[in-house]
Amino acid sequence: MQYKSWIVSGVCGAMLVASASVASAANWSLEASDIFTGQNSRTIDIDDGPQVVVSVQQGRVIQGKETHAPYYTQTRGTSGPGGVPGEIDVSPDYFDLDFDTDVFLSELTVAWLFPDGEYGDHGNEVAIFQTFSANSIDPLNTFYLEAQEHEVAKLYSDSGLNNLVDGVIVENLEIAWDGVNDDGPKSGGVWKISSLTSIFGDFDRLRLVGGDDLSVLASGAADSDFSFVSASGAAVVPVPAALPLLGTALAGFALVGWRRKRLAA
Repeated sequence: MQYKSWIVSGVCGAMLVASASVASAANWSLEASDIFTGQNSRTIDIDDGPQVVVSVQQGRVIQGKETHAPYYTQTRGTSGPGGVPGEIDVSPDYFDLDFDTDVFLSELTVAWLFPDGEYGDHGNEVAIFQTFSANSIDPLNTFYLEAQEHEVAKLYSDSGLNNLVDGVIVENLEIAWDGVNDDGPKSGGVWKISSLTSIFGDFDRLRLVGGDDLSVLASGAADSDFSFVSASGAAVVPVPAALPLLGTALAGFALVGWRRKRLAA
């Protein structure tokens, strides 16, 4: 009975270790300052992370921008034309993060996203995030971050902005106001989305794009543009890669059980 007990415990523990490894790897982060400007695309080898190709719409280049004092947060967007330099304008403008492996994000931070009335907007600005699998054309999922007040934004899973995404926290890092009719200086409208697990699920490519003029997006905002600040997450380890870990865990639990049994004899 004791023998069976430690075998069962070993198997269960090993399965937990293996299942956890499916979505675990060295955590990595990508900052706006890591992305050089002036070209249509940049390839970046993230420290302790995957390789990512950052690219923007053809005919445009990656362009930087910085929020106001005292924060001076570095951001990245595109060069326009027709939009604000350093921001990601409405479709067809986009800002892609194309990873060389399947990943998930635990944090994503964006800037220059404002509620109704700021910078001449008529309605709340909305940032759109689309996820793609490898070589796919159609998105896996689409998410919508709406700035609703100076320090309140919410993430939705539908274009009607009705269904909140569970398990995420949206934190305001820089107040979203233009300083014209507000009690304070201009501030960058910086928002951090975070989750203990995964914000958007697993994907290979993340596309950032501004909300267009459809009434269901941005409630008729004049221009839902915003910028990339940072992202952090981990690579997804596929199940076959976790099998050696399962074997190692089983062997380890078996050895512990054998030693306990021998000492008890």
